[in-house]
Amino acid sequence: MIMMKVIVTVKPSKQMEFLQTVRSLICDQHRQTGLSRTSLVQDGKDKTSFSMVYLWESQTYLDLYLGSETFKVLLGAIKVLCYNLEIIYEPIPEE
Repeated sequence: MIMMKVIVTVKPSKQMEFLQTVRSLICDQHRQTGLSRTSLVQDGKDKTSFSMVYLWESQTYLDLYLGSETFKVLLGAIKVLCYNLEIIYEPIPEE
């Protein structure tokens, strides 16, 4: 498994639009082959900071997603609605 974490700081005036966009994209993402789980987490201290966590079954499925239209739409929305973007990839050991 591979975890991809997308961390963003949303422009305060764009927070509602960001949440609507992400919710819409999550519906599309659930149809992605190889995606085990997604979550959206708002930072408890900084209400403009969000983390989107994706668990992928393999690097191959993650790579397919990174080349998908859905991921391009997400990056476009982040570019317009957010200040910062950080993407972290981390392998998850099998138990």
